[in-house]
Amino acid sequence: LRTGFLRQLVSVTRKPAEILPVALSYELLPEDDSFYSELSGAGRCPLSTWGLLSWVFRGLVGDLPRFGAAFIRFGAPHPLTASSDILPTLCQVQKELVNFSQLTTLHLKALSIVIDLPFRELLEAFREFGEAVWDSNLIVPGQSFAFLSDSQTWPLAIQAAVVIRHLLPEQWADWLVEPIDGERRFGTGQRQPAPAMPNGVAPHDAEGSDEGKLTLKDIASALSKVLLSAERHADAALRALREGGLDEVSAEHLLQEVFRTKATCRSSLSSNKSTLLAPIANGAVSIVLGRQRKFIERQVAKTRGLPDTNLRHTGSISEQEAGIASAPSAGPEAAAVAAAAPPTAVVAPIWPSSMATHSSSSSSSSSSSSSSSGRPRSAPRSDIEALDRWGFADTRFKASLVGGKPAVQVISSRYAALGNRPMFELWNFWQRHLSVTMRVGDTLPDAPLPEAAPPQEGLVKNLMQVLPEERISTTLEARLRATTGHGLADIWKLRTREVPRLPEAVLRPESEVEVEAVLALAKERDFAVIPVGGGTNVISATQLPSMETDPRPFVALDMKGLAKVLWVNKEDGVAHIQAGITGVALKSALAKEGVTMGMEPDSMEFSTLGGWIATRASGMKRARYGNIEDMVLEARVVTPAGVLWQNHGDPSVPSVRAPSSSSSSSSSSSSVPERQTCIGRSSGNTQLPGLFLGSEGCLGVVVSAIVRVRPVPEVTEHQSILFPDWDIGTTWMRKVSKLPALARPASCRLMDSKQLGLAQALREGSSHGDAAIKKLLQAAAFWWKSIDLEAASAATLLFEGTREEVELQKRLLAPLVSEVGGLWGGASKGEAGYALTFAIAYLRDFGLDHRILSESLETMAPWSSVHKVWPKVVAAVEEEHRRLRLPGRPFLSCRMTQLYDEGAVLYMYIATSAAGLPNERSLQAFESLEHTARRAILDAGGNVSHHHGVGKLRSNLLKQSQSSTYNDLLHRLKHALDPGNVLAARNGVWSLSTKD
Repeated sequence: LRTGFLRQLVSVTRKPAEILPVALSYELLPEDDSFYSELSGAGRCPLSTWGLLSWVFRGLVGDLPRFGAAFIRFGAPHPLTASSDILPTLCQVQKELVNFSQLTTLHLKALSIVIDLPFRELLEAFREFGEAVWDSNLIVPGQSFAFLSDSQTWPLAIQAAVVIRHLLPEQWADWLVEPIDGERRFGTGQRQPAPAMPNGVAPHDAEGSDEGKLTLKDIASALSKVLLSAERHADAALRALREGGLDEVSAEHLLQEVFRTKATCRSSLSSNKSTLLAPIANGAVSIVLGRQRKFIERQVAKTRGLPDTNLRHTGSISEQEAGIASAPSAGPEAAAVAAAAPPTAVVAPIWPSSMATHSSSSSSSSSSSSSSSGRPRSAPRSDIEALDRWGFADTRFKASLVGGKPAVQVISSRYAALGNRPMFELWNFWQRHLSVTMRVGDTLPDAPLPEAAPPQEGLVKNLMQVLPEERISTTLEARLRATTGHGLADIWKLRTREVPRLPEAVLRPESEVEVEAVLALAKERDFAVIPVGGGTNVISATQLPSMETDPRPFVALDMKGLAKVLWVNKEDGVAHIQAGITGVALKSALAKEGVTMGMEPDSMEFSTLGGWIATRASGMKRARYGNIEDMVLEARVVTPAGVLWQNHGDPSVPSVRAPSSSSSSSSSSSSVPERQTCIGRSSGNTQLPGLFLGSEGCLGVVVSAIVRVRPVPEVTEHQSILFPDWDIGTTWMRKVSKLPALARPASCRLMDSKQLGLAQALREGSSHGDAAIKKLLQAAAFWWKSIDLEAASAATLLFEGTREEVELQKRLLAPLVSEVGGLWGGASKGEAGYALTFAIAYLRDFGLDHRILSESLETMAPWSSVHKVWPKVVAAVEEEHRRLRLPGRPFLSCRMTQLYDEGAVLYMYIATSAAGLPNERSLQAFESLEHTARRAILDAGGNVSHHHGVGKLRSNLLKQSQSSTYNDLLHRLKHALDPGNVLAARNGVWSLSTKD
């Protein structure tokens, strides 16, 4: 790179040039702490306007510490022409630059601290050797010397070590001064002493001749012990990581492991110095991985019959880091295969006749790239869902280089709040909080989907007895989508092309009668059925049991064929809705009638009414509209034993058309006549909806439900509040929970400092005009309220209702904000925080692109325990992360999403880098973290789940959360409704044996 630049300089200018060596030496720098923090594996501290102003003010009043002296030296010009041999010239320039470095007594003081030798003797040895050591004005004779911090010690000590590098082990000498290609070892001879000697002492040989006096050889020997000890620790850490299952170990990961072991490479006499100096640890890591890389290169060369001369010498840390971290474990051939892999498969529509218009736009959007301005090219919007990612195929977060800097961009204009701009800080956010280095091009390869076995012979022909052929799909994409949800395990296996057991076919019934017919056929022909809603479950609910557990063929029942609003009765405030309708479609259809159900979970774009009932779900606006159990009044359920209903739908009662508005007539059709009966609370027996809420497709198939609806709100407003820290924010949320239900916002969510930082990163570049002035005013306001964004928490609020209701809610909240020292943040930030909900799932897939595994966990905890849950989860996960020796550190973040009189809902996020781990081992490691977190939640007083459900993922936790007698009761209920186990999803309690 350097010689190429010089050659181009001469070639372009076509004139002789001169290289002027300029060497800058210094004692201390204001940035020492930041540099040291980065070398220790911590992220770079972000710049802040307030920090800059504070530093300038301290300088003006003379409150800044002294940083000592700086020295600048110029060498002789070196002519450079088109005929010059650049490499020798460059070698000479580098020698001069190294020799021009100036030492002071402060440098030697730092070196004496590192190697634990007397400072005065060390100083005398350097001066007798002929080194011009200047007296530092930071060391005053006759006064005690203030102790140097590690961040100040390391640059000083290394500058001093450069002088004696020719006496150090070769690998360390090369690390201190990088050899230039063409010179195997730079500076093997002694450093030329400076011409001027302040003490007038003639130089001596480095070996020394006076018995008992410290020599440079003694100093180099002491330093070598420190360096080689660090090297041994790095070797041991590398072995430990290899034994832990890592195929590839990056320099960054190895460095973190070295620090985790708390290895000591300084003298045992320095008891107060028990930690590894960060730069020495970096050097050890560089040398160990460099040695390993050279070994691998030689092995590859041997297998290909190449001589060792074809192997290039690598001296710099960055080159070694790139060679080790990016080289695939299977060799260069694997890299070529990965580079040639096709883009992520986009799911072809199961029903092409209704979705064909979207196909071409989706495939084109998946390969869209950034324009020269850094903005992604927009593509036509497509409603096709991705197979191995969350959400729509045309929407994803993607990393690219914009102006030479890595940034994250949203490849879609679907979500206006996310904008259409490069987000540099979002890229830095992940690196900083995970303590890993990410590379734009280093992503999980998108391999083609493997082939699947065809359906069982004769099964499709049998299914055609009850459904037309066009509503029976046997494509690989349809079968994969039906059996996988959006939990991490499901998506990771798809991304790594581990195909699970598949249903033989996917059926799409369009009436209750067709659902009955499918279950009846299943009983007759002995195959099993799994109902599927929106496929958004995160609990492996639609995963098929193994062949050993249940060898029967399975079919999936795609309920999205039943997606109509059958009728709306605005006077009674109820509506009859089929179970396969998605949240977004339901909201839109009801809005045309002037009403809303108010059920808006994070997954509402894809999840269905039937799925909400099956998992006993909740939504973001629970405070106003309630949970699903508060909304469902009646349900119609098809079981293998027959259709279940209560309070309505008796075929023996004469049919009376239910009241509906004229606009709903076009979408209102049902094979079952509606009855004019009482819809509402009844004390007659156990209520039917309660039996099936949370049954997760194991007792019956919910085909429709009568739900409560309310008028569309007159006013919808967003707002946000900033608090100094999480505890104060939690205190405020507790105060809000004590307000009457109607006085609370429809949605009130508290996010911690990490999610606050994530929300800010997503808003990068969205401000215009007077953004700088706003930031300055904001910084002043934060200072006034003692708010530090690194520790702050923020609440996002959504108000809904009449104008009078919203104004009342805001008036009641205002004094509560003042009581805890909160700061109103504005409507735009509240709306952005609310939109973050829809972005996080897409961010999960962006992380998977870069081998960052993440998952969400939720729990309900009583107010007496809510303050214990999150700290216990953090401590347990961090300890497990250390035990597993995973790269970096875990990302742990929490928000409080819903308030009850008795407690609150905590929604937690866990993420970790799996760089270097094989695919299967990556998932195992993350599942260990997740299991650890769930155990910590239960131990601290939280419950198994607030609204995600149990599925197969959490079924083992039911043993300690409900009695065996109750489990037995549910098994008996299952046997009564489905004695042949036709609905064989085996979720929740039905995944346990009857003994459990």
